Amino acid sequence: MKENKLIDWKIISAVIWLVFTVSLASWWLALGLKYSTEKKTMIVTEGLTLIFFVAGGGVALIYYILQERKRNFKLNQFFASANHELKTYMASLRLRAEGLSEDLEGKPEAEDASKIVSDTVRLELQLENSLIFSEPSNRQVFLEEIDLADYLDTIKEQWPNIDVLVEGSTTLKVDKRMLEVITKNLIQNAIVHAKAPSIRFSLEGNKITVSNTGEKFSGELDRLGQMFYRHQHQSRSGIGLYLVQTLGQSINFKTEFALSKDGTLKIIMEQIDA
Repeated sequence: MKENKLIDWKIISAVIWLVFTVSLASWWLALGLKYSTEKKTMIVTEGLTLIFFVAGGGVALIYYILQERKRNFKLNQFFASANHELKTYMASLRLRAEGLSEDLEGKPEAEDASKIVSDTVRLELQLENSLIFSEPSNRQVFLEEIDLADYLDTIKEQWPNIDVLVEGSTTLKVDKRMLEVITKNLIQNAIVHAKAPSIRFSLEGNKITVSNTGEKFSGELDRLGQMFYRHQHQSRSGIGLYLVQTLGQSINFKTEFALSKDGTLKIIMEQIDA
């Protein structure tokens, strides 16, 4: 809805411009005819030509704005449909891999099954990141009260290669989809960049503090959250923490990057209001 309102303002601006310029050209034509005693035919011809091209340009501008709206709507529908189908297949694959991992527990093949689970979760996250990254910045937000401790308990089984620890409990008003993307990117960041065996979510009031037991952070703290910032040569695009910060702002979270006493990265997210 917000995107439609944005494009409607474009149409309104184009209509105002069209009315103003046509009125100005018409006024110029009328004034020329009133005070000119000679070459009235030339004035009429030039005036009508000017009005025609100004009006034609305005109509063309409005037409292309409407075409842009239709194209964006179809593109968003395509991405949403494709994302839904792919996520359904990926979720089915992940569930099968999790079942296989449980069946093979204690056997040499269990490690391969566990790797399939983690790779599937990573692909799901990359798919969701790509979809959100392609959405307009003024995306819709649907707030609901969520118990963060219960929510984290439900998703930590998707990450067999890292211990997800939860301390405390709190209930916040957030968008569930955005919360899912934020938490999964935080866990994935700890796995990929810190190579952490465990990650801890400390919940207290309106604050979420995320720390890990991985490698020390060696990059620039003030550049974290910037798109395409790579603090290590093996780092990727930096989209994960960028989305953490951007989506956090959408649900009224202030994100701060700091260092723990042991030099590992600590991320503090505090909800200002809801």
